[in-house]
Amino acid sequence: RQIVGRTDSLPSAPATYAAVTEALKNPLCSLEDVAMVIGADVGMSAKLLKLVNSAFFALAQPTSSIERAIGILGVETLRSLVLGMGAFECFRCQQAPGHCSIERLEAHSLAVGRLSQRMLSDPRQQEEAFTAGILHDVGKLVLGSRAPERLQPVFERAMQERLPMYLAEQQVVGVDHGAIGAYLLGLWNLPLAIVEAIANHHRPVWQAGQALDLALAVHLADVLIHERSAQSPDGCDQSLFFPDPRMVRELRLEDSLPKWRELAGELAGAEVEKP
Repeated sequence: RQIVGRTDSLPSAPATYAAVTEALKNPLCSLEDVAMVIGADVGMSAKLLKLVNSAFFALAQPTSSIERAIGILGVETLRSLVLGMGAFECFRCQQAPGHCSIERLEAHSLAVGRLSQRMLSDPRQQEEAFTAGILHDVGKLVLGSRAPERLQPVFERAMQERLPMYLAEQQVVGVDHGAIGAYLLGLWNLPLAIVEAIANHHRPVWQAGQALDLALAVHLADVLIHERSAQSPDGCDQSLFFPDPRMVRELRLEDSLPKWRELAGELAGAEVEKP
């Protein structure tokens, strides 16, 4: 609460996301209506089209139409993209040396969203997984913009003791980016399942034999994208990330893991072209 609400007012959800959400409350809302709302934000429209035409989505034909992009990807996917990109704009990190590249963090988050979405079969959970994946590291942005002076000690502790960033954050700041991000998104009234998945994306809870759920998919996608990426978005040691062997065994994921790793490699190597 102290970090997220550090200024005089709490950060608001991105305006374009709020406008799209409001428009969708109307049962007569059309793709054209949603496209008009997004099109009113020129910067968001340009960034959306760049993403939609990138290797992440692999469209058969490039498009310059927001309405066609919505038709191809679906309203919920576009809404998630608007929320994720709006959050990245809302919290621009004051970067500590060697820490938190916004561009790499954004690409990492998008890849986690796509992978976790494709790991699940239920359409509702797929939508939620994409949103949670895009936003799972939003706490890093909050920490970087609201408490940038704490980033360098966190980075130094992680490097000196060879810790993942979330453990260094707990030791230095007293809370990790998962909890910070979940608190913010709770204030933005995102569904509880998404908030919980983000809060626990480094510490998932499971029982032997259970089916893969939203929280576990986001956790595993994050681990696999880290594992298969050449460079970390925040400077941490990538070798610290690998699937928990006990989790893989108890959830019976041995057969699925190789194809998820292959897909993670493809997504980790996909880049959004520079405008």
